[in-house]
Amino acid sequence: MIKRNIFLLLFLLFSTQLFSEDKIKVGVIAGFTGDWADYGIAYKDGIELSDVGSNIEFIYEDDQFDPKKSITAFNKLLQAHKSLAAIFVGDTQTASALAKLAKQKEIPLFVWADELRAFHNNKFIYRLWTKNKSDFLYLEKKLFRIKNSKIYIFSSPHPYTMAWGVAVHKFFKKNSKLEELNTEFSDFRPLILKAKHNKAENIGLCLNSGENGLFLKQMKELQVNIPVFTCNFVESSADLDVGRFAMEGIWFTGPDINSEFREKYIKNTGSSDHIISAATFHDAAIILNAALKIKTKETLSEKISKLDKLNTAIKNFKFKKDENDQYFDFLYTTYKIQNGEIVNLGGEAY
Repeated sequence: MIKRNIFLLLFLLFSTQLFSEDKIKVGVIAGFTGDWADYGIAYKDGIELSDVGSNIEFIYEDDQFDPKKSITAFNKLLQAHKSLAAIFVGDTQTASALAKLAKQKEIPLFVWADELRAFHNNKFIYRLWTKNKSDFLYLEKKLFRIKNSKIYIFSSPHPYTMAWGVAVHKFFKKNSKLEELNTEFSDFRPLILKAKHNKAENIGLCLNSGENGLFLKQMKELQVNIPVFTCNFVESSADLDVGRFAMEGIWFTGPDINSEFREKYIKNTGSSDHIISAATFHDAAIILNAALKIKTKETLSEKISKLDKLNTAIKNFKFKKDENDQYFDFLYTTYKIQNGEIVNLGGEAY
């Protein structure tokens, strides 16, 4: 009996090792510690909810969203794992630092990134975000009813936040004032009072993680009641934890997430914080897994192009390709903060 049990144990251990080695390996480079760690944790939550773990082993490397550390993490992954199918990367700036390396090593990167020249004509870059033109066009439709209002816009020096601020500024033209905040702030009160003094009728806000919530909290403390709309950076826990109930009523636009994923995510994490971040990486895992199951000699891009009717969290999350760029498009919606939670209002209302 003892010999039989030992044999069975050895068999199970050997089978488990073989099963693990048969799994496809995918790297994930993101910030899992540091000021922006909530994003990395949300990516991991989304990937785990994709339920592709039986086929793919995800290997996580912490870069704290620092481009230099991203390069170190990239090299570490390649040295430790010779047959990576792809790497997921969590930010525009870190992805930009890795774009040339991915091309040299011929490693597909699925990047949650804005449009940049660094990604152009690189068949190994798959952007998980739509074109700026589509993104901002939907926002403009939502802003049309306040087009003649006087707007103050505040943005931070991140590629997306800056592009967002410029797009809103161009839409309102002479009726708007754009303040690009090139340093970290802990006291926004002088800027808030300046906007009030200059009779701003609306405020557009797209700041770094944590700063949006602080700005809105200080607005509430000053009893400045100017309507606010923001970019999707406001979904972060760092913002919601600082100013969750000061954020009541603010709205922003983003990918339309289905109710099934929303329920699963809230059940798993306890809140709707970072739901867009999680949904994006959930869908990247779903799409890559489905593409890798196609056993043909086609390129990864060609395989992804064939995919249809996948159970993605983001509605109509579809792969698109033009002469310079490979990216995913999707349906948009409007979100609002209500009772401290991110609520999907649907495409029209806000």
